[in-house]
Amino acid sequence: MLWWSFKIKPEAFKGIFQKGSCLNKLGKYEEAIRTFDTLLEAFPSHPEILYNRACSKNKAGYNIEDIIADLKEAVGIGGKQFFRLIKEDGAL
Repeated sequence: MLWWSFKIKPEAFKGIFQKGSCLNKLGKYEEAIRTFDTLLEAFPSHPEILYNRACSKNKAGYNIEDIIADLKEAVGIGGKQFFRLIKEDGAL
């Protein structure tokens, strides 16, 4: 996939984020995690990406410490926004 090699433009963020979310819903957790990893390279301080990556890692059976690390970082960055995500999503 060619777009992985390029810096992600802000206007492409929504589509790539939705791709990761769809992959997660389809049970393609490793692909979803790679998509969220790519987004985090371009947008490292984005709690919603961290939260969604944690959800994918949880479903993929990752070590709980890895999942908690993403969630702690998301809380540290996003605060109230992070807790709104959990309440709306209920994925974990």
